[in-house]
Amino acid sequence: MVVGVLAAFIAVVVFLSLHGVAAIKDVVVFQVLHHRPVMLGGVLAVLGVADLLAALAAAGLGLWLIWLERRLRLSAFLLQAPGWAYAVAGTLVLAFLAHGYFNPGILLGGDSGSHISRFLEVARGLEQGALPQWTNYQYLGSPLLGFTGPLIYVVGGALDFVLHDAVLTAKILLFVADIGCGWLCYALLRRLGLSRFGASLGALAYTGSFAHLHLFLYRGVFPQAFTICFFLAVFLAAEGIMAADRPRRQWRDWALFAFATGGLILTHQPHAEFVALYLGVFGLASLAVGRWRLAGAVELVSAGVVGVLMSAIAVLPILAESGWVMIDPDAALVRCQVPTLTRLLQLVTWRNTRTTWGTDYWAYVGIVLLVLCAVGLIHTLRQKLRSARTRLVVAVLPCLVLSFFLANPVVRDIMFLLLFLAIPGAVGAERVVGYFSACPRAGLAVLGLLLLDLASTSVQPVARTDKGFLVAEGRYLARVAPERRVVAGDVAPDGTVALGVGPGGDPMSYAATVQRVAGNHNMAATLVHNYAVTIVEMAQRDLNRDGRLSPAVAQLLSVLNVARIICNSPVAAGCPPRLAGLRDDGPLGAMLPVARPTPVLFSQQLVQMRPPPGLDKPMLWVEQFAPPVPQVTRIEAFLREYLGAARPDLATDIAAAIPVQTAAPLVVSTDAGHGSDAGGGTASGAWRPELREYRVTLQQVSVTVASDRPGYVQLAHPWFPSGRVLVNHRPAEAMVGAWHLLVVPIQAGVSVIEVMPATSAIRVLSGWISLFGVLAGLAVPLAAAWRRKRQRV
Repeated sequence: MVVGVLAAFIAVVVFLSLHGVAAIKDVVVFQVLHHRPVMLGGVLAVLGVADLLAALAAAGLGLWLIWLERRLRLSAFLLQAPGWAYAVAGTLVLAFLAHGYFNPGILLGGDSGSHISRFLEVARGLEQGALPQWTNYQYLGSPLLGFTGPLIYVVGGALDFVLHDAVLTAKILLFVADIGCGWLCYALLRRLGLSRFGASLGALAYTGSFAHLHLFLYRGVFPQAFTICFFLAVFLAAEGIMAADRPRRQWRDWALFAFATGGLILTHQPHAEFVALYLGVFGLASLAVGRWRLAGAVELVSAGVVGVLMSAIAVLPILAESGWVMIDPDAALVRCQVPTLTRLLQLVTWRNTRTTWGTDYWAYVGIVLLVLCAVGLIHTLRQKLRSARTRLVVAVLPCLVLSFFLANPVVRDIMFLLLFLAIPGAVGAERVVGYFSACPRAGLAVLGLLLLDLASTSVQPVARTDKGFLVAEGRYLARVAPERRVVAGDVAPDGTVALGVGPGGDPMSYAATVQRVAGNHNMAATLVHNYAVTIVEMAQRDLNRDGRLSPAVAQLLSVLNVARIICNSPVAAGCPPRLAGLRDDGPLGAMLPVARPTPVLFSQQLVQMRPPPGLDKPMLWVEQFAPPVPQVTRIEAFLREYLGAARPDLATDIAAAIPVQTAAPLVVSTDAGHGSDAGGGTASGAWRPELREYRVTLQQVSVTVASDRPGYVQLAHPWFPSGRVLVNHRPAEAMVGAWHLLVVPIQAGVSVIEVMPATSAIRVLSGWISLFGVLAGLAVPLAAAWRRKRQRV
């Protein structure tokens, strides 16, 4: 009965949250964005009969729970309930704390757009019968999975392949991972020796903390939903292998440790370094106080080695091919920083908004958790080491201290700090109940206070239902201009525009694939990145200063095949009217067309032009453009030098020369009357190549050109070392353009140029190593089980 009433109460409260509270939020957001007063009557008017009935039902069920406590001692349920009832009740509470993921609307917080659009792209690849390696929709074209932890995108893409809704895919993944995180934390705390009650409160405090949900609802770091689960699984398995009071050769824990290690690295490599460091510190402290036995070290290390082998496909190629893209592997190393008072206050300050920006991920961990943690630390540190609880807290304490100081820009360090607070917090919850042992409702009171602290997070409606016009933009562009690129930007209240250079995605890419100059996960962008984003920033500067594009910037955008610059305010699509040359374009509103966009640029002459050192890398971020750093200034000068050498005539798509990074300039033809004239145009009877067909899919580019003479064509797609270029179905030797665009020689007649990804040798090798690791991870425990079975016989 208790479980049934609890389930009904949670279901009604969740309905109120997802329906009534979310509707109120929509009204408030609309009024605020349109600068209208928020009136109580207008807000409450959106509530219907169903909301009233649900509120009455919630009140009635709440009173019923109170009656059950008075008559049946509901508080005894926390200690005496059957295992199945406890598991069901725990899952219901976890589901309540995580129901905010299912708020109506689309997810916008932080990096949400980047990951949701990646789920869509992987699903599109699966629809075409392949796990995609490349995307032509981000950064002119870039590797899709090769330079990031691919696991969550493969899982998310497979789920979206079934659901055909990338936003729903994200919500389901996050919700399921959150429930799994709660149960893994509970299992870890139980294995650490805590009671069922203490482990339950610790798991709820960890999983339901605002700091935990803030990572996903506000910061949108979706891959870390898997990272947290694997992190907990690594500690759970290590405790099973190494604990002094556990029997030897726990092969299930061996396999769990191996697969959790592999999964952790496959999800996000930098976090694996932190997990290894914290596990090492916890292990050394546990050995020092006698919690762990050194005899299990061989099993632990061997399982870790197998896990690393499993992850080779996500490690070795990055180390070998990092020079091909913008990624900097050294940036993932562990760093030390002293926390400021402002940062420490974030841990105890709650706001119903995004609390941190940039690379800081600390947020409100919960006052109740901090109080319980303090109780646990004070009590256990006053005891002798003969106490198992004291030894546990002593082993955790170095990790807790370190978690305040260890950091990395791409590591969400709050997940570690939160766990090392939750463990002594769970011990503290046990001690509080022990202090008030004469009061049978002490445990229920502690649980109630904790849930009140956590529930403030879970009922927050953070999804948005007023951004559908962005989804409509993506679908419109995919339908009317799949062969053109777009530059998108935001409109500030003062009428200026901020054009997107990445990293980031928005709802335009939630349901459609659109070619963008910017994109997601700029670490995987090719070496064209700095030049392309500089062009976008030059366009932004022109528009905000003059209201129009300068001729040079317009030419550069045309060479990138950009056809439209679109803008969006918080409430609608459309660029500010002060921009010259706007044109209304359906769901895009007032957009700025770019004259003569082209995916190709022809010439019969090449000229050598290499970028000076320091332009390709390090990667430029948007903060480095205002004011521009020297690298930006040098790139702008190089782009203008490129235009001076190329002198493109966009009316004919012919350039005087195509700048390339070859050793010496090459000339195809110098026949009088057939070469390019000095202005890049053509004389009477001159060479007249033409673009006949251009088609772009997720992984392939197909260009059909016709020419009466040999020449060269520059494509508005990046050169990539492991890419394949075919001309008339035969391999062709492509050249690297001055700023890393692809340049292909063509012969007289019709040339069909195809560009597609290829698997490099290091990726083939690492794939076989990963397969070997997976097979080893399965074979070792199975062989051990078979051996034990034979020994029993």
